[in-house]
Amino acid sequence: MKSASSIGAGLGVTFPLTLVVVQAGLPHQLVGVATSQITFWRGLGGTIGTAVLGAILTNHLPNRATRLDLAGTLHDLFLLAALVAVVSLVVSVFLREVPLTRQSETPMEAIEVAA
Repeated sequence: MKSASSIGAGLGVTFPLTLVVVQAGLPHQLVGVATSQITFWRGLGGTIGTAVLGAILTNHLPNRATRLDLAGTLHDLFLLAALVAVVSLVVSVFLREVPLTRQSETPMEAIEVAA
């Protein structure tokens, strides 16, 4: 159970970070679209990832699987998931850097007039 909670803690830390980075890199008019796209693709990726890993698990187990067979197959699935994580990490190194602080595109006078 310890490994499941540490995976959850790791994912919980990255979700807000991803959201802030994407929102900082876009104009104000597209922030809502970016937020919905993050949620959509995260859900789709989780669904597809679960389906693919479940299919691999089902297809690699023999008809009368033992605990040892299950452990070996789960080990292979973990290695596959780790490979995907490493590829994702390498790809993220080449992403364009966007500063998180920048000047507002709307002048302060326009904000006061709108209020």
